[in-house]
Amino acid sequence: MSIGSKNPDERRLIGRAAPQEDWGALQGLLATTYEFQSDFLETDFLPSVFDLGAWDDRRRSSRIAMERRLAEMTGAVIMLDPHGYRTRPRSMRIEVKPALAPSRGKLHAKILLLVHEKAVRLLVGSHNLTEPGWRKNLEISTVLIAEPGQTGQILLIREALETGREILKPWWNVAAQKLHDLALTRLNTFGEGQTVGPDEFVWSGPERPLWRRFLDHWPAGERIKTITILSPFWSEESSSNPINQLLDILDER
Repeated sequence: MSIGSKNPDERRLIGRAAPQEDWGALQGLLATTYEFQSDFLETDFLPSVFDLGAWDDRRRSSRIAMERRLAEMTGAVIMLDPHGYRTRPRSMRIEVKPALAPSRGKLHAKILLLVHEKAVRLLVGSHNLTEPGWRKNLEISTVLIAEPGQTGQILLIREALETGREILKPWWNVAAQKLHDLALTRLNTFGEGQTVGPDEFVWSGPERPLWRRFLDHWPAGERIKTITILSPFWSEESSSNPINQLLDILDER
C-alpha cells in the first residue's frame, strides 16, 4: 500500500498506476523488480496503467485492447533478477530482461518509469512487480511526476535516469535506451535550462553500498536529530553491519 489515505481501497499502490487524462497517451514503460508475476502484469497491472477499465483475460476484446496499446508505445521493458523469473508474459511486445550480474550483486531496485505525451512518472519504492507488492503488502513508495513547469521533480527524475543507466548496464538493451532517450527528451522540454535541484536521487551497488552513498550526501556540519528506517530485511548484529557502520561514521563527524 501507499501511505496517505485512511481508506484501504484508496491506499493500494495499484491505484497510483492509473494515468490522468491530461497526461496523454502512454508512450513507454520501463520497470525493474526482483520478484515477478507475469499473470499479474498482464491481467491487472497493465490494464491499470492503460486505464482499460474492467478486464477479462478470457475475452478476446480485452486482449486486443491491450495489444493495441502496447503496439502504439515506443517500448515496454521489464528488468529483473533471474532468481525471480519463472514465466514470461504472453504478449511478445513486452521485453523481459533477466540477467546475472555477479560483480554487481542482485537486482533489488524497484522502479517504474512511465513516459506519457505530456508527463513523465517515476515510482520508486519497495514493491516488487507482483500482486502482493501492488495490492496486499504494506509498501513504501514515492511517486515523482514531471510536467511542464514542475522543475524540482523534473530534475530529480532526470538525475535518476542519467545515473541509473550505468547501474542497470547488465540488463540494458536497445529498447531501454529508446525509453531512456524519450524520457529525457520529454524532461528537457518540460524544464529547459534547469540545472540545479534541491533533492538528490541515489543508486547503490556492491562497489558503493547504500550506507556509504547516504554519507556522501550528508550535509556538512549537520547533526543527527532522528533516523527512521523502514525495511523488510535487517542485517545480523555485528560491528560490520551497515547500520553500525553508518552510525559510527556519523558519530565521528
